[in-house]
Amino acid sequence: MNPSNRPRSVWTFPLFVLALVLVVLAGDWDASATRLRGALFDHYQHVGPRPYGDTRATAGYAVRVLDIDAPSIARFGPWPWPRAVLARLTDELRAQGAQLIVFAFALDRPDPASPRYLIAEITPGPSAEAARTMLLQMPSPDGVLAQAFARIATVTGFTLGRAAPGNPLHLWKRIAATGSQDLFARMHTFDAAAGPVAPLAAAAAGIGALDLVLDRDGRLRRLPLVLRLRGQAVPTLDAEVLRVARHRSRLMFDGDGGGLFSGPHTASVKALGRDLPTAPDGSLWLAYAPDTMSRDIFAAA
Repeated sequence: MNPSNRPRSVWTFPLFVLALVLVVLAGDWDASATRLRGALFDHYQHVGPRPYGDTRATAGYAVRVLDIDAPSIARFGPWPWPRAVLARLTDELRAQGAQLIVFAFALDRPDPASPRYLIAEITPGPSAEAARTMLLQMPSPDGVLAQAFARIATVTGFTLGRAAPGNPLHLWKRIAATGSQDLFARMHTFDAAAGPVAPLAAAAAGIGALDLVLDRDGRLRRLPLVLRLRGQAVPTLDAEVLRVARHRSRLMFDGDGGGLFSGPHTASVKALGRDLPTAPDGSLWLAYAPDTMSRDIFAAA
């Protein structure tokens, strides 16, 4: 049969199905495209995991992670450790040649070991005034840690949420974009934040959000660099590390004008001396090493 003599439905139905599939994937209807992309990502991770490489050779920085194990708990006591211990560890790391220290946990509450907390336990009376005066004159553990922060570039974090805010969070404009600020419209948004206690916030070289964004199946595949707090773009902890490590006042993103099914979005970020490609929401896809894949730690607990 001559193709030109075939019924029109023979040609139009496949084209209709193809167009429908493209619309569903482009619009991510019911997160279908997200699930397919995640499944493909997981397959590539298991088939070809990232080989381990020293960060000094690849990025120019030697990165070391200090984890809490049984010997450290036996030495310093159970977690969380007092601020005096953190201050001593900060000074020891600086003495051993560290150039940047990242505290990847919240410091949004005053140290419960502060001498000021003992004042309420003193029985009122003339004989207690001397003890009260002595406690007031003792240095604050938060102040001691802030002094350690001031002696070395330090990055700490804040937490975002939907509840009432905690400590006030004052962030300068540390995120910038070429072109329209609409590039950050795709980022996850939050209504409240709990920042570090005031002395630590003032002494830190960088402050970034500690929050991670999981996919709908509970897996962590991308590392966010920008989130939104009441409509304002704020950096994550990792974004602040990139900024402080390069001695920049702002982290610069380049955008894409978008297309038929999407508006403007981020395309890359200037970091580590080059442009790193990003997802439309400004996040970086994570490439896991074989040991992390075997333990499947990229799945949420």
